[in-house]
Amino acid sequence: EIRIRGVKDGVSGPRVVNGEEYDGVMQNQGLDNLEIADVMNFILNNWGNENKEIITENQVANINE
Repeated sequence: EIRIRGVKDGVSGPRVVNGEEYDGVMQNQGLDNLEIADVMNFILNNWGNENKEIITENQVANINE
């Protein structure tokens, strides 16, 4: 849910990812729920990632802003 929310709403402020500290801004990209699901599924299944769960448009829609 946190990953989906980041793509849907954007993120700002300090974050630690894989032990690396980041402090920046990622703006909301203005994607609709289906586009966000597609982006998440692409990320979760490329670059050596293998995710068994498929993110759906409905899952994205149910993430509260």
